[in-house]
Amino acid sequence: MPFLPFLLFLLFLLFLLFLLFLLFLLFSFLAFLAFLAFLAFLAFLAFLAFLAFLAFLAFLVFLAFLVVTFYFYSCFLDIGQILSLNTF
Repeated sequence: MPFLPFLLFLLFLLFLLFLLFLLFLLFSFLAFLAFLAFLAFLAFLAFLAFLAFLAFLAFLVFLAFLVVTFYFYSCFLDIGQILSLNTF
């Protein structure tokens, strides 16, 4: 069988091709994991943006509370008397 070394060489090349395919699968899986990590990072950033939006809404509610409080405060008391601390 003079062509047996050639067939063995082709089998070896096929094995190398299979190893290359396995390497491709490994790196594809790693790329998929990196993509999932990137999506998780984007979700975390979206969560932080949502928390910042909630903090901004809380700040607006606090400002509205201050405005309403001082408006009613100035309705019942003279603001000049409050600022000068003159109680007479």
